[in-house]
Amino acid sequence: MKPAFALIGTAGVLAVLGIMLLLTYSAPAEALAPTPLQWNAGKSSTALTAVAQPGTTQTFTVWLTASTTLSHITLSVVPALASFVRVNPTSLPVIQKGQTATVNITVSPGASAPLTVTEGTIQGHVGASVIATPLPVQIIVTTGGNGLLPPDPGDTGKATLAGIDSDNDGVRDDIERYIWLTYPASAKTRRSAEGFLCFDTGVPPFWRSQGQRSRCSRAKSPSN
Repeated sequence: MKPAFALIGTAGVLAVLGIMLLLTYSAPAEALAPTPLQWNAGKSSTALTAVAQPGTTQTFTVWLTASTTLSHITLSVVPALASFVRVNPTSLPVIQKGQTATVNITVSPGASAPLTVTEGTIQGHVGASVIATPLPVQIIVTTGGNGLLPPDPGDTGKATLAGIDSDNDGVRDDIERYIWLTYPASAKTRRSAEGFLCFDTGVPPFWRSQGQRSRCSRAKSPSN
């Protein structure tokens, strides 16, 4: 007796497979309709990242563009950011269709703010309805009472191979800042990068300063 696929032929097999695919295929979910208000944080970005130092104040300008006429708009900062991020204005009486409104975001971490990364959003509401895709905001505090990043050495730090290591921890200040600011949300990645530098310096451990030994010891410690 011939196999079933031999009886129906190749064309029949392909037809059966096509029917099975049609029966099992699940159409992708429809894309969500755009919200009536769209954020622009500059250079067509829809997110804002700010690097700040404790006790300082910076103001960033973002824009909201309306795809339809809206009134009585409220802008709010989520609680995670509310202690050091403010928006101005906090309300817009009306935005006409196609109009762009300017919003200023002020970032002012306290004088004792720790070395940390804080993430949150700024939201637009009309009543209880969210009418703007939340604007992601990431604030990186680069120095503070519970941790320090060295100041940016600028071009002076690139003048020699050794560079500038103002905190004497065995890592060039510009490289230390690069690691932290590139991977602000991943302590594990930062420790791995620091560990690589410790093992690749060519400086025997017993010749390293106390700061260097401390940094390398932290880099080799297990991470969560």
